[in-house]
Amino acid sequence: FFRTWTCFLHWKRGHVSIHVPILLSWKRKMDWWQTCFMFLYICYVHFWLDLVLFDFFTPAKKPPMRKLEFHKKTKEDAALQQQLMAKQAKLKTKTEKEKNGLLILEATYNGDWDVTVPLQFWVVQSRLLIPSNKKELLGFYHENSLGKRGQLYVKYSFENVVHEVRLKSGEEKVLP
Repeated sequence: FFRTWTCFLHWKRGHVSIHVPILLSWKRKMDWWQTCFMFLYICYVHFWLDLVLFDFFTPAKKPPMRKLEFHKKTKEDAALQQQLMAKQAKLKTKTEKEKNGLLILEATYNGDWDVTVPLQFWVVQSRLLIPSNKKELLGFYHENSLGKRGQLYVKYSFENVVHEVRLKSGEEKVLP
């Protein structure tokens, strides 16, 4: 008489699953060495298939970004965010001009990054809340390697009177 056994090899990587049935048939009585050979053969096949399929189904890892590349990407992202805010900021500028409300005339972060557009974008009903953690705001760029603490300079007009304010990192303010 023959017995039939089925062994399943199973791999899962992400959303992909592979089931490989292996049909094992042998006589009623097997020698111990035949049993060992079949076991080692299955382990050997499993090892090599896993090695090959793991490399095939596993996406290649991206190398970590270097500091310079990270700062360049962060700066590009901030510039893109400002481009996306520009249209809404223009509409808010027009609305605030009509009612002599809050107009951001000039704003810089760390003395070299223009943030006039993002600040005008955040004006709501002639008020602007500037949070203490400014570098987290959309459109702001902060390069830590400069050694500067995040300083914000804002020149704004409210009811046709021009004001200036300088805020250090950690300070929050409501304009006007």
